[in-house]
Amino acid sequence: MRASRAERFTHAAAAVPSWFSVTSRSRTRLRGIAKLASNSAAGDERILLDISLETTGVRVRETVPGTRFPARCPERHVEDDGWFCLGLSSGWMVEDAASASTWWAALEDFLKLQRVAARSGLWPDQNALSHGAAGKHHRDALALAGDVGLLDAYERHVSGERSVVAALDAALTKDGSRLIYGRAACPCGRSRRGRPVLRRRCPHRAKVLALLREERSRARKLQEYWTWMAGTTCCGTMKGCPLAA
Repeated sequence: MRASRAERFTHAAAAVPSWFSVTSRSRTRLRGIAKLASNSAAGDERILLDISLETTGVRVRETVPGTRFPARCPERHVEDDGWFCLGLSSGWMVEDAASASTWWAALEDFLKLQRVAARSGLWPDQNALSHGAAGKHHRDALALAGDVGLLDAYERHVSGERSVVAALDAALTKDGSRLIYGRAACPCGRSRRGRPVLRRRCPHRAKVLALLREERSRARKLQEYWTWMAGTTCCGTMKGCPLAA
């Protein structure tokens, strides 16, 4: 049986880690201070956070959104009203004591990545899924790419680098049912008796096709997301942000 919303919050509240000091607590909210170790002369970072039970599960944001991080920045994974995006459907991540600890670890990673973003203007590519509805397709595509040995190529493709994934997409029919040029080498790089396996005989061709369909959906949904976000004020902290144009 899935945990209720109230049970999720109870598990999260019971799993508070040593780096978070609770300053107030109620049945639906924790308020406290996140302390992150720092090598700077200024000492450890202290970030005031609210963790609360929302309709979308257990959520977290700055006590006063916009204090340390932008009040809203898709590229830094800060959503409307300052809510942190810790991953796909992260508000429902907490189910029990173990998953509550995982949620807190995700929050700690998120805060550390914010430090990187503030310094560099970049969010490490391999630490996030695409925004909005594109995230599910991104997650599924990553799993498929891992299954067929194309994970590195796929991650490079998503980050804008050239890879075999773009060439495969160009060979995918419009309906996504097959790859043309069936006598070309297998995209998984397999060989038999010293010769490349043909694309049409690739043992993973079904998963390769599924990967390419998911990637097309990811790219389309991401474009729709940025179209929907048009007009939103850019916080100016991230390099290459589509909202800055």
